[in-house]
Amino acid sequence: MSEVVTGLGNWRLTVERRDNEIHILRAVTCDRDAVLPDTLFSLPVTHIANRALSPTAKPVPGEELTVSCGLAEGDWDNRSIRSLVLPRQLKRVDEYALMNLSSMERLEMFDDIELLSFSALMNCRMLGHIKLTRTQQRQGPVLADIISWYPRELEFTVCETDGSVLKLIFPEYYEIYSENGSTHFFDYIIEGAGFPYHHVCKNRCLSTADYDALWKKYIAMDHEPDTALRLAYGRVTAPYGLSPEAERDYREYLFLHSGEAFELALKRRDIAGLRLLLEAEGLSADMLAAATDRARELHFTEATALLLEKQHEKSARGRRRRFEL
Repeated sequence: MSEVVTGLGNWRLTVERRDNEIHILRAVTCDRDAVLPDTLFSLPVTHIANRALSPTAKPVPGEELTVSCGLAEGDWDNRSIRSLVLPRQLKRVDEYALMNLSSMERLEMFDDIELLSFSALMNCRMLGHIKLTRTQQRQGPVLADIISWYPRELEFTVCETDGSVLKLIFPEYYEIYSENGSTHFFDYIIEGAGFPYHHVCKNRCLSTADYDALWKKYIAMDHEPDTALRLAYGRVTAPYGLSPEAERDYREYLFLHSGEAFELALKRRDIAGLRLLLEAEGLSADMLAAATDRARELHFTEATALLLEKQHEKSARGRRRRFEL
């Protein structure tokens, strides 16, 4: 009979105790926003085994355990997982461990993971955002490993040890093998401007300077404007490691696309980002009026007040100039 313990979520687990650590062999939840336990039996969870969370995985022998928060709702099917938080002291994620989590959009983990298999996230086609929390100043290899073999667009939020936040977007690209009919060889084709971003890391470490150096080449290529806007917005609003030169280039792009940038800030209800956008010189009265109307539509009261204040300030400066003439 399975032992029942209390926790932050609901899980049916098969585990193994090994060397004063817990290895998760199988894990099934009914939670859409799932949090794997950090510890079990007062031991740290350090290992997620092959196919452990894969919805099609078969039962395996091991110690059975039920974790309950008392609010179990929904089907016990990992295909319903929308977000997943991995254990704090996790060290290893084996092959196909999270395969076929087809609804998972967000993944949170710590930077202590020593090995995350390249196949661990296979067929996680909805995954778009990863939050990575650093536990020491030295970078772990997780970010570099994931972006090197995951060609889809990924947004990383990196929480540094000093409290700073880094927001990075790695744009999508495609790898295509096309048969050359006359020779029966296959041509390898890369499509999409995002390829260099997925291969920017050196020695499995990311340099923000190298990342920012890709920007001008990226916008000169055929790229997705929405992706470029979010990339520039993320670097300006979370400027960890951002040089003055790179900041100027990103801000210039945001100014050239002011309408879209204001829409992004308002939809995210990001008042700090809105303040940064309003620092730009040369914003037109029509642009401010349109942004104010949009803030009203979204019932974003604080933004509406800020935009009205900026409009009043701009109008007052104009009147002073006319009076002085």
